[in-house]
Amino acid sequence: MDKLSQLVDSTGYGKLNPADQAKYQRQDDGTYQLVGDATPTPTDSKALPLVVDGDAYGELPDAVRSFYDDKWTDPVSNEPG
Repeated sequence: MDKLSQLVDSTGYGKLNPADQAKYQRQDDGTYQLVGDATPTPTDSKALPLVVDGDAYGELPDAVRSFYDDKWTDPVSNEPG
């Protein structure tokens, strides 16, 4: 996964989800400068996380770790699987 661009125009800014838009500050020239964490925020909170074993989870790059979980929880019963 690519990190967010350091500088975007209004067209690029409009395509970002609200959590990522909050990471940018508007500049005098109409562009937006990245001032927060450059890691994109996952946009689909209803999606199930991908599950990997504990060893593999620790080896994941920080930029993609939020898309994974090191344990499975049934989304219906909230019980470990």
